[in-house]
Amino acid sequence: MNLFAAGTWWREWDWLAPWQLLWLMALPLAFWWFSRASQNGKIPAVAFASAPWLQPTNDLEKGRPSWRLRLRRLPRYLQLLGLVLVIFAMARPVLRERMDREHSGIDILLCLDLSSSMAAKDTAVEGDEGLAESKDSELLISSRLDASRLAAIQFVESRRRDRIALLSFARFPDLRCPLTRDHAALIEFLKNLKSLDPKSSEDATGIGAALARGAQALQNSPGPSRVIILLTDGEENVATAETPDEIAPLHAAQLCQQLGIRVYSIAVGGQMSIDDRAAPDHSQIEALAKKSGGRFFAVGDLTALRAAYAAIDKLERSETSEPKYRYREAFVSFLGLALLALLAGRILGQTTLRVSP
Repeated sequence: MNLFAAGTWWREWDWLAPWQLLWLMALPLAFWWFSRASQNGKIPAVAFASAPWLQPTNDLEKGRPSWRLRLRRLPRYLQLLGLVLVIFAMARPVLRERMDREHSGIDILLCLDLSSSMAAKDTAVEGDEGLAESKDSELLISSRLDASRLAAIQFVESRRRDRIALLSFARFPDLRCPLTRDHAALIEFLKNLKSLDPKSSEDATGIGAALARGAQALQNSPGPSRVIILLTDGEENVATAETPDEIAPLHAAQLCQQLGIRVYSIAVGGQMSIDDRAAPDHSQIEALAKKSGGRFFAVGDLTALRAAYAAIDKLERSETSEPKYRYREAFVSFLGLALLALLAGRILGQTTLRVSP
């Protein structure tokens, strides 16, 4: 119960026993009875001269009241203040301290394709404008991978409360960084990503294996929500009809669905072909995104890539709890002040400011 909600300073105070404040109504009655009893002779007057005689002779002659005369009612006011503070202490005052809201961030895994095709320079580049927004002069946007790294870095910078992991893949998946809130370290891992040489024996696109490895990395995470953002410019070419032992993308999507992990897949480069090769088929990564409860995005330039990450950012927001308060007992402070006021009033009334009624 907040009795002083209309104020500003008082808004932080509550009373655990507010009914005790009703005793404040009895104080005027008590003082009225005391004054009436004193006038009727029930309470004997103190056998001292009246207050004006406490003035120095010179002050009396000049007609100026002394400081003792001016403060003659101070002991009574101090006793009244002490009684008021005692009643406040009886009402159990507590100070409300607002606690920071709890933010339950989500767990996100970035899954980036590093096959040689990611070095293609067909992705539209925004030039100096895109570089300026990256806040990092070391990043030069000249390929699909460069654009993907920049967009991923900007996404990480906007998710301060979330734990984020990084996994790269070509033929085999590689967990570069486990779930962490150390986003500065994660960004360094992103900057150091390089696409494979076309002559490398590992230059392939194993989407199913990468997705399964990402699901394994998120399997035991305690976050309330778990998300994989899969980014590739190709199609699965490791798990084929000739390699039945490999993990197909849809099989990995079933695993993600069972574990409650949503997958957002981003196809970089749209349906554009590279060299003389046929345009990649993105139907599999589109189907796996829908199966896991996520979304599919086909992007052809950096602007569209940023828009895809922005859409994911809006869809996956961390939950914020209602504001909480903790209460700190303050009755001891009120009681201490009350005792000081009563003691000061008693001492002054019996010594320096002792006068007859």
